[in-house]
Amino acid sequence: MMAHLKTQIEHGHTDLRCPGHECNVVVDDVTLMSLVPSLYGRHLTKMLDTFLEMDPEWKWCPADRSKLVVKATPPQQRSVVCNAERNSIVQPVPVACVCGTMWCFKCQEDAHWPAACDEARPFRQENEGNAKMIKDSTKASLITSVDVKNCPFCKYPIEKGPGCNHMICGMCNEEFCWYCLEKFYGHGNVCKAKVKQRHVKLPVNTKNSRSYEHFAVTSHMARATKLIQNVNKKLDKLERRLHIYATLSPKVKKGKQWDSRAKKYLNHLSENNTAQDLREVFSFKFQALLVLEGVAMVLSFMKGSPNKRLALEFERLLFIVERLNEILPDFKKCHLQETLERLKHIFVACGKQCLFVISTCRSTK
Repeated sequence: MMAHLKTQIEHGHTDLRCPGHECNVVVDDVTLMSLVPSLYGRHLTKMLDTFLEMDPEWKWCPADRSKLVVKATPPQQRSVVCNAERNSIVQPVPVACVCGTMWCFKCQEDAHWPAACDEARPFRQENEGNAKMIKDSTKASLITSVDVKNCPFCKYPIEKGPGCNHMICGMCNEEFCWYCLEKFYGHGNVCKAKVKQRHVKLPVNTKNSRSYEHFAVTSHMARATKLIQNVNKKLDKLERRLHIYATLSPKVKKGKQWDSRAKKYLNHLSENNTAQDLREVFSFKFQALLVLEGVAMVLSFMKGSPNKRLALEFERLLFIVERLNEILPDFKKCHLQETLERLKHIFVACGKQCLFVISTCRSTK
């Protein structure tokens, strides 16, 4: 019996039954723990994996080192979101895991709602180079101006690098002295007068920076898992401080060791649920970035005949996110009641309306 159970578990079988002749009794947990205690944990793990593979409503979080399981419960309109025969999710439902990862429940790739899985996959493959280029451009400062002199023969603007003053124009092939702009041969060893350089601003090509592909890539970068985790750490730290302060006795709070401004500040944060409100605002921001990325993917495939309502809501949501990006980096300023009210009732409320309209546009496509 012991050898039989060991063999069955090592081969990955989960339906363990008595090996006796014509006996079909299921081996219970007590028997397993008494006969093969070292393999009992392995057996339970295999049973859980098998259950998750067979049940379409449960899936593992695809993040590395994350041992979390997520259940997606379909809404009442099963015909819209579920496969009636298999009862499985067919819409790209986004999952915001507690580990900070946002992923698609259907394909288990990075979240992309409201874009479909078959829209997001080719889009990301085609724009992989753009993503790398944008990441590189954020690391290095872009050159927006140069110092030049005009060729004395054809007037073509030239920027000089390291080296001597002997210049050859790349346009007319004439040779001249960079210092005085005289013809190089024949002007002698001493220049008559120095010609100053001109400061020229380079034209900025905004064509790609305003494309839907650009917005999709930048929105994806702005909601990176590491950024979400850093925000959550700040909010967790704030909540811990407020919790510790709330547990102090009134006598301690009135003590001389407390600065009056610090006490007033902590009282303000505690009374107004600041940490919870900030968590809601940041959560909305990352949701909005996900939607901006997904809508940008959808609109990039509609360049010939875009959905005007969807494009309009995209612009509105983009405006809201850009305003949030101006306020949220100043974490201390966000604690102010006036700023929080503005964030909650103007940006978040209006932004959620955009999300609702976008959802309606995609569900009626």
